[in-house]
Amino acid sequence: MQSKLHIYSSFWILYCLLWANDTLGNTGNASVAYSINGLNPAVNLLYPSDSLWLSNGSNIDFNFSAQDPNSDGIKNCSLYGNWSGSWALDQTNSTLMSGRRLN
Repeated sequence: MQSKLHIYSSFWILYCLLWANDTLGNTGNASVAYSINGLNPAVNLLYPSDSLWLSNGSNIDFNFSAQDPNSDGIKNCSLYGNWSGSWALDQTNSTLMSGRRLN
């Protein structure tokens, strides 16, 4: 068996080549390649901006963008907040589309 591992930042490629023979002179081989993409998804909060003063009790729309280089799209994004003294899930958006900004 022969193998090679190539690491490109967060993207790995593993090549394996298998070769075998027996006493009758029969031979065989097979090869396989695996790739592992370790890039993380990225979520950016577009609104509200850092240090923006919002009055207590006002409705706030959160606007964000999300990308995942490992897949065809983001499955969902969830908003957590410390609204009453402890962190908890507030809402989840499961209708994300690539290339669009969502509230």
